[in-house]
Amino acid sequence: MKKAIIPIAVFVLIAALGFVIVYLNGADKRFSIPGRAEQEKQIQKLGYQVGELDQKMMAKAGVQPYTELFAVKSLTDKKANLNMDVNYVYRDCSSAADATSIMSDYYAYAVYLKKSGDAKGKIKTVSDAKHGRACILYNVSVPDSFFLSDFVMRASTGNLFSDKETISYIYGGIYLDGTRIVNITTTNGLKSKEINAALKELGLPTP
Repeated sequence: MKKAIIPIAVFVLIAALGFVIVYLNGADKRFSIPGRAEQEKQIQKLGYQVGELDQKMMAKAGVQPYTELFAVKSLTDKKANLNMDVNYVYRDCSSAADATSIMSDYYAYAVYLKKSGDAKGKIKTVSDAKHGRACILYNVSVPDSFFLSDFVMRASTGNLFSDKETISYIYGGIYLDGTRIVNITTTNGLKSKEINAALKELGLPTP
């Protein structure tokens, strides 16, 4: 993986610039990302516990504190949270610029999968510059995943360090709304209905 770090970084930068262009000129898509209480409710409704980044630790490390909630199987056993097939991460960033920067990486991954020819299914990207919103909707599989495609799938689904041989399926969405970003996806086709229901309850577009 080390050999590909530079090419991946260059690819992400180029595609991120593409995101800015699309984001500034994109079509209107009206939705809003609900706040902390609703996100916690949906994480628990999906059968997970709510994890959170330690604000004090971030402050000590010199990082501007921001809210980050995520779904976990266990708050005490880290091994239980390895190779989860549902990724649910909610962030309320310190600024809209920070949130857009995170979203641009996700967008870069989506653009790569669209153009690579490896993906089978649907990837939809939508943006609304006027209201500071964007979303990426996935219902896609990569049956013959090459190195870069596998990296992109892992990064998009929060499974970057998974010991699974490949990540071959994504269903769900990644959304930007001002300072807020939420990634609600699954790598398990059997859980797509649960993810769909959660997105609908949150008032977010579905794949």
